[in-house]
Amino acid sequence: MDDFIDTCVIIAGFDNKDKYYEIINIFLDGTESIVISVYQEKEEIPRLFFRREKLFIEAIKFLKNNNYKIKFSEFTDIEQINLKKLLMKINLKQENEISLNNMLREVLILKRNVNYFIQKRVSKKVIPIEDIKEDLVTIIKRINQNRADAKIIASAIQEHQKNNLIAFTLDKNDWKLNSIKEKIENLGYDCPEVRFLR
Repeated sequence: MDDFIDTCVIIAGFDNKDKYYEIINIFLDGTESIVISVYQEKEEIPRLFFRREKLFIEAIKFLKNNNYKIKFSEFTDIEQINLKKLLMKINLKQENEISLNNMLREVLILKRNVNYFIQKRVSKKVIPIEDIKEDLVTIIKRINQNRADAKIIASAIQEHQKNNLIAFTLDKNDWKLNSIKEKIENLGYDCPEVRFLR
């Protein structure tokens, strides 16, 4: 049986500041067949790191030039809040160019480690992006407004039809499929078991 792992599990396994870091490392060390979706590898994870890098790059630009105009509309709500907190720390002289560059470096190291893990430890990358079933994504989005998560969950469900798997996540909200399980089954899909690693 394969272990399909959500993106949050991968990130937590390499971010030593994450509160689930140790638990996830124990889990990953004991896992033999790790599966992720092609969507995670090709779109979600690269976009996640691009956005994290951009946050610190924008903060560094602001530090160097207080007149620099940040386009907040290019960030998610949570990213905007984090960026505003960072800018406030810059204005209060609690952050400087060295500390911001160190934070950016941490993101780049995390990105390198995650990419290495994907190349060396992930057994299979499943469901080509163009094969993700839109009807399944639509149903999942009814309980989960995040389209990226819906595509990952849909990929796990589709792969489960061919190869029995268990899905592992830290996200107790987005992976609650019970309320839509019947609708998913009406489309002809069997849902995998979902285990929460917290």
